[in-house]
Amino acid sequence: MKFKEAFAENENTITAPQSWEKYINLTAPEGSYYIKLDNSQYHLVSKDGTVQMKSNITLPEDLKHIEISSPEDFNKLLYNTQRTIEISRPSYLINDQEVEVTTVVKVFGEDIKHEKSKYYLIPRPFNPPFRLPFKFNEHEYSLLMEQVPYPSVKEVVFESIQDNIFHLKINVVEIYDKINISFTYNFSEAKSLSNIIEYEEMISDYAIGPVEIFGNKIEKTNVKEKENLLNVLEFYKKLYAISRFFDLDFDISQSIMQGDFITLQKIYYSFIENNYYYSEETVDDITLNFENNDNSSIEEMKMNNIAIMGYNKVSISLLNQEFNFTEQFVFKKSEFKNERSTEHGSAVTLNILDNKIQYKRLFIDVDHPSDFNDLIPKLDDAKAIEIV
Repeated sequence: MKFKEAFAENENTITAPQSWEKYINLTAPEGSYYIKLDNSQYHLVSKDGTVQMKSNITLPEDLKHIEISSPEDFNKLLYNTQRTIEISRPSYLINDQEVEVTTVVKVFGEDIKHEKSKYYLIPRPFNPPFRLPFKFNEHEYSLLMEQVPYPSVKEVVFESIQDNIFHLKINVVEIYDKINISFTYNFSEAKSLSNIIEYEEMISDYAIGPVEIFGNKIEKTNVKEKENLLNVLEFYKKLYAISRFFDLDFDISQSIMQGDFITLQKIYYSFIENNYYYSEETVDDITLNFENNDNSSIEEMKMNNIAIMGYNKVSISLLNQEFNFTEQFVFKKSEFKNERSTEHGSAVTLNILDNKIQYKRLFIDVDHPSDFNDLIPKLDDAKAIEIV
């Protein structure tokens, strides 16, 4: 524990001569002497190194509920909380003699007004940060740890301080020799998408487990948590590929909604994999509108089973980033069902055959329709949109 007296600084510093130091040492109480603190300040110490201080101490309101049963507890509390506490004007015991602060502190060239001074108890600072090693899935990692202020005389707390999506907190309950360890993760703590990709292996290893720290293995038994974490990691990996393709930044502090998972798959399959996608929902029939001068197309539908292809303009959002695309849709095979007249021509309904799946793909723009001979084989490799 350090003891500090706060004095106003004087820009016109004065250096005390050696003769003055000899003089005040002649006046020092028996068994004590003065040591020089700076150019003009001196502090009284005992020759055996023992100095006791007496003062009235009032704890801050938020610490009064903590039970203190000894001076050691008091010292622990100040240290564990790192709190500086103001105290009343102290007196000192040196060699069993009570000595006033006016004798303990001497400053050459000044008459100190001790009655206006303030006094504080200042705890020694925490030890510097340290690296703590651990393992995820048998692979070694480490985090930079530091002790953090905590209002207790029985418990100390350490927390990781690195810029990392992982956070490690360790509570050490000294009187019970007990340690509580908490590993948590938060993707929104990442600086950027690339920062998440940097920790890809660490995230994957954490999800798979086990976690090993202080020689103890902690098996991960929550299968659902593992699946969710791996799904989120896969989301950010695909999002990173999309961000590079379109040369834009996504706000990763945004919460991921189910719609974001769906939109991400559509964009990723269309532009990164150059592929088609489909949902598990099937389509029984589709109605197409024709103008009066398009009778030849209708006759062909009546005579032959045909594939169907069309385009729609769509606006979609991914983590609040808006996109405008052209969405192509394709049915592999259909047959004529019926025809009815409309104001501007005819409406033809076709039954969707085979797997009844509507295949889709996004385009930035479409200059000309796709060739069916090239398109149909690609549909066999189309990806299903998963609902996470």
